[in-house]
Amino acid sequence: MCIPTMAERSVIDLLGQCLLKKFPNGRNTTVTIMSSPSQGDVKVYKITDPSDGDDYNAAKTSTFGSSRYPSLIIYIENEQEVKDAIACAMSGGYNISPKGRGHHYQGLSNNDGQIVLDMSLMCHPDEFEIEHEVDDWILKDRGQKRIGSIKAGAGCTNAIMLAGTYYNFPDDEGGLYLIGQCPSVGIVGFSTGGGSGDMTPYIGWAADAVLEFEMIDYNGNELVANEDENPDLYWALRGGGSGLGV
Repeated sequence: MCIPTMAERSVIDLLGQCLLKKFPNGRNTTVTIMSSPSQGDVKVYKITDPSDGDDYNAAKTSTFGSSRYPSLIIYIENEQEVKDAIACAMSGGYNISPKGRGHHYQGLSNNDGQIVLDMSLMCHPDEFEIEHEVDDWILKDRGQKRIGSIKAGAGCTNAIMLAGTYYNFPDDEGGLYLIGQCPSVGIVGFSTGGGSGDMTPYIGWAADAVLEFEMIDYNGNELVANEDENPDLYWALRGGGSGLGV
């Protein structure tokens, strides 16, 4: 497979021209995608393409590796960048692969030839919106109810949400947060895929516990999906799988 670099793309199609306008420093700015005591910080360009070699391989890799070859990986840092990236992809006729945490055996967030919107930088635990007054039954026949909620970014993992529950809902409140067997799974893929875990027999699936989604569709529109607003979309997102927006 031959995928053009950004320099080549800026000449031959509208995608490169749009990216240069919307992300003028995309090829001059680096982002940290991994930190470890042994390796230190792993940095790649905010917009990474196949010409970046090992950095491109690091950027496109999912938890289980990836043999797929997206055209570009764009590291998203705010909602406006989602809209800009979608607009650029559509201007060039490219499909989009939203990527939460890339925890997928088939690597379906890194589809061949598509534009990956990597949301891993969109998780800020110090900006979580915590609500302690939610009093709503989940599984009423089993006596399980919500005692609060956490609003978090799409790049968060189950482990981060578990820690957020621990720090924001002390033991005397009795707060539980459902995760699966692997804490590195992203909350979006987990919840839109249903979300089964060890506590599911007691508090249901992750999809049962989601109160609301905020997303951007492929026309760049901001949408809210809950029981009252866009209820059909809310129903589809709770277990119907990802791919309906970002």
